[in-house]
Amino acid sequence: MAGEIQALFYQYQQRYPLYTRDAIVELMLDDGVITFDVANKIKSGVSLFLLDNDFFKPNNNNFSMTEILGGNFTKTKTKPKSNFNRKIEHTFQSTKQGDCWLLSDINALSYKDWGRKAIHDAIVPDEEGSGGVTIKFKGSPLKQKEIHITAYQIDEARRSGNYSDGDDDMIAFELATEQTFREMVRLGVAKRAGKDEDIQKDGGQYRSFIYLGVTTDEFDQYPISELLGIKTKEVCFDVPSMKNNKLQLLKLMSDNKKNISAVCSFDFEIGGYGDENTNDYIHGHHAYAIKDFQYGKEVTLINPYISNYDIKIPWKIFLEHIYTINLSCKDTKTETIINGLLPKNYQKDYKKYFEQLRQTHRERWKKYDQEQEVKKAEEEKKQQQELAAKNAEKQREINDKKNNTIEMLNNAYKNNDKKELFMSVCKIDSDIVVDILEQFPTLIEKCDKAYFGWGNGRQKRYIISYIINSLCNKSKEVGIDSKIIENFKNKCDGELDAIIYTDEKVIQSEVEKMVKLIKSKS
Repeated sequence: MAGEIQALFYQYQQRYPLYTRDAIVELMLDDGVITFDVANKIKSGVSLFLLDNDFFKPNNNNFSMTEILGGNFTKTKTKPKSNFNRKIEHTFQSTKQGDCWLLSDINALSYKDWGRKAIHDAIVPDEEGSGGVTIKFKGSPLKQKEIHITAYQIDEARRSGNYSDGDDDMIAFELATEQTFREMVRLGVAKRAGKDEDIQKDGGQYRSFIYLGVTTDEFDQYPISELLGIKTKEVCFDVPSMKNNKLQLLKLMSDNKKNISAVCSFDFEIGGYGDENTNDYIHGHHAYAIKDFQYGKEVTLINPYISNYDIKIPWKIFLEHIYTINLSCKDTKTETIINGLLPKNYQKDYKKYFEQLRQTHRERWKKYDQEQEVKKAEEEKKQQQELAAKNAEKQREINDKKNNTIEMLNNAYKNNDKKELFMSVCKIDSDIVVDILEQFPTLIEKCDKAYFGWGNGRQKRYIISYIINSLCNKSKEVGIDSKIIENFKNKCDGELDAIIYTDEKVIQSEVEKMVKLIKSKS
């Protein structure tokens, strides 16, 4: 049976080559050909060869195993609800995902007639009631340019909190982009940048051209606009050869804003503009969609964290702190105009600039790591000092408690005072029980004699049990096996529960053995 499970899984892999293992498992579960037990086993890493008949009981009884292995994946389960209207509505970026560049790119396109058409054409919902959708990436460098997303994947993405909230169409774009980029990495079309600490360590976040640790090459991004077949140009205004063309390019944006959608980011020097407790707050190292652009006046931005709120930023602030801008062009004519404003040596300077930036980051993070090591060492030293002081204070309290108890026991012994004996034994807890028993080796016998005779059984049991319980607690603290502790307690309790006669010598012997064992473990 295990071989058939593997064959079934292989059939699904063949049909959905861009799906991850877990996505295939969810689809198989959704089709009703495996149970939740099987799905959980596969997800947890159990080999398909190890799954036996107990775990393989298809929910879909409309076809035989032969039909399943032949690729007959008839739908029988009710799918989660999803809503695709082929347009982008208000969304909210997940705080767990660094894909502000993706959401901002889609939002920026949604503000243009031609951008809305591109979004509409890229989203193809399944037939009525199925709940799935196909995303068409006609600009993808892969042979397979259509990514199918199931209703179950959309539902799981919603519940995970790792994707945007508010619009299933946007979630579908996120999932399709994720699958496409992973396949690009697998085929060597893209490089995984998650291991490159010089890029990854940048304010604790990924730079805008990285999605899930993936980038197409060392410097350039692969925007969602490009996947949709729209030509896009990223311009970094910090590149020396670009500084003289800055105003010209921004003026071009203003004059051609119907034909250009734009996403921008700001430099670190901006720190944070506006009140950080309001939606108007903007900061560096984050992608914003440009909704409206009025040259020399103001710029209207959309933060992907709350896309239904317009942020108005003064032209002076925008001009001073604009760092990068991604321009998506309606047509080749617009693209040609933009390219005409870029210096001939821009691409060469662009790569040179980023190599210098990476070197700066190396030095910056090396210094940061060194500072963190020093800070960590100081913090550990401080914690050790605090712990030592705390332990010293605790030891003082234990010593005071022990000395006080010793004094009370000495008085009880001297005056043969049952009440004081009872009060002093009640102070013996796990902290001092071993020391007290070493100082008063006949304490069990003393307690037995103090409460010897008819009618004193309950009081005797209580006072001796207090010592026994304290020893058990101390034994647990030092790591003595629970079975040894249980046997010790049972032997002592057995004597204390004797109806006619209690042999305190048995208890005394067991106590002495336990004290030795505790000391050997301490």
